[in-house]
Parts: sequence; C-alpha cells; structure tokens
Amino acid sequence: MNDYDIISFDLDDTLWPVKPVIDLAESTLYQWFGKKYPKVTKKYTQEDIRIFRKPILDEFEDMMHDLTFVRRQVILRMANSCDYHEEMVDEAMKIYKNARNAVTFYDDVLPSLEKLHKIFLLVAVTNGNADIDRIGISQFFEHVFRSSELGIAKPNPRIFIAVADFFQVQPERILHIGDDPVRDIQAAQYHGMETVWLNRENREWPKDMKRPGRIVKNLFEFVDFLI
Repeated sequence: MNDYDIISFDLDDTLWPVKPVIDLAESTLYQWFGKKYPKVTKKYTQEDIRIFRKPILDEFEDMMHDLTFVRRQVILRMANSCDYHEEMVDEAMKIYKNARNAVTFYDDVLPSLEKLHKIFLLVAVTNGNADIDRIGISQFFEHVFRSSELGIAKPNPRIFIAVADFFQVQPERILHIGDDPVRDIQAAQYHGMETVWLNRENREWPKDMKRPGRIVKNLFEFVDFLI
C-alpha cells in the first residue's frame, strides 16, 4: 500500500519509552554532581532540580520549544547559586545528553524501521532532544525535524507543514504516526495529513476529538497496514 511519499515518526514514547530514559538521565546527572560539584547535591535534592524548571519556563515562555535550552538554564542557575563557574554547565550537559540517548527500543522498532525505510522516505518530527546519530538509527531517516531548530513545537501544526515544505510534497502525501492524540494526531490532521495513532497502552481515544485514520497497537501492525 504505497499511497504515501513520506512516513513521519514521532520519537519519544513511539520508538522508545521516554520516562525511564529521562529518570535515568536525571539520576545519572545528580550522582555526577555529587562527585564533581558536591555543593549542588548538598544544597538541592533531585526533586528540587526538577522544580527549578517552572520559573524558567515562566520566564522563557517563548523558548518552551527548546528543551535543551531550558535544561541548560536550570543547570546554569544551580551553578551560579553554588558559586561554581559556568564551565560546569557544558560538562553537565554532556553527562546528561549521553544518558538521555541511552534509550531502550520497543521490540517492534528496529525490524519495522528496517522494512519501511526500504520502501518509504522516513522522517522524524520531535519536540525532544534525542540524537538519532548517537542512538544508532540515523540510517533509517532522511531528516529530523526538531522543535528546537524550527522554533515551533507540537501541537503547533506548522511543524508538520515544515515537513511538506522541505520535501515539496502535498500534506496528504505524508502519513504521521505517533502516540499523542493532540501533539501528533490532531496537529498533523490540521493541514490534511494522514494519521496513525500508536496506542501501545490500550488507551481510549478522546471522545471529543476527530479520530485518526487508523489505530495500531504496535509497529508490526503498522507495517502490515502499509506493505
């Protein structure tokens, strides 16, 4: 069923569960602070560091699309409050990014991408800061559309028009698959893209929203639908 020019994938919670990754990355960073910059862990708990985000998000509301910027600001303010130099920020970001990219794929991901990329042009559309080169799946994707680079984040539908404009195709020739009803499905539908909701957790579709073109429980079902 080769009715599409482009298949667009969400990343976090579509190709891998993101909460365990973020939890481990934050824990790894906190342990590193304790060894390298102990004044941070003496002054702040790990939960305190999470709470740091809210005033920064309030202050930099126009930067909410760039999660890396937000995290840098959190670390910078901790460094300043503990009388550490700003060099700590770059070191800390390296530690965090390494752990952030240590993802565990869902079992269906790699075999499905292997099949699909031989037939379709695959792209990723993400609000996150995962690095597909580090993760080891860049060979499957033609391009990654990041909210941090585009200056807009899902559910703003303009992020999907960026895909159509980049490849000079009509939106209806693009099929987007993702886990989030609003950020992925509703946003992609806005300009006429076809959509597939990846519902791994057997959730109910929101009754007040237009349904996706298709619902699948895993990527094996998605591949069977397309090929």
